[in-house]
Amino acid sequence: EPDFEEWEIKAHRSSAVTLFAPGPDGGLWVDEGRIAFMHRYGYPDRNGVLDRINFGGILRHGEVGELTGCTLGLGDDAIELRGPVGEIAASWSFAKLLPHWNRKHDNVAYFTYEERDGSSRTREYRFGERVELGITTEFQLLLRAIRDGKVYLDPAPKMTQGKDGCLVVKSRWQFRIKPKDLPSLYEDWRTLNLE
Repeated sequence: EPDFEEWEIKAHRSSAVTLFAPGPDGGLWVDEGRIAFMHRYGYPDRNGVLDRINFGGILRHGEVGELTGCTLGLGDDAIELRGPVGEIAASWSFAKLLPHWNRKHDNVAYFTYEERDGSSRTREYRFGERVELGITTEFQLLLRAIRDGKVYLDPAPKMTQGKDGCLVVKSRWQFRIKPKDLPSLYEDWRTLNLE
């Protein structure tokens, strides 16, 4: 459910906003499993971490991912991540996403913040002087923003070898947007100064 009454609260830095982070519910990721997915589409860690396979890089609609060869697209009933020869590597069904989108994003308050290390191993936060309100959304607005390249997939699954010698895949699939593009997701957009 939304964070406070009918409002979802999202705090973000200035560079990108994570809209949601659902795991895939279709494609090779589900049908053959995470390990098979990572072996097929992943690549060795670029920072020299041994025995680690990553799957990353920003993926926008219709553009081929430089590191993975995968392409984000819209199918008839799902957001699809297609592999280099057109196979569905992972997908997010509209049936799964639509209720979540409508429930969590119909009214959203967006705040900017800054953070710094405080004393005694604490982290300190300072919130911006204004709040931006996204009011009333529809799933079609999300799909249009994906098609227009405003909403993009920023994945970060990684596969490592656990202490027991078994392969472990940690999953992270973030759909993100630049703050300047947020109004495209709502029928009404308002900015309120808090001072």
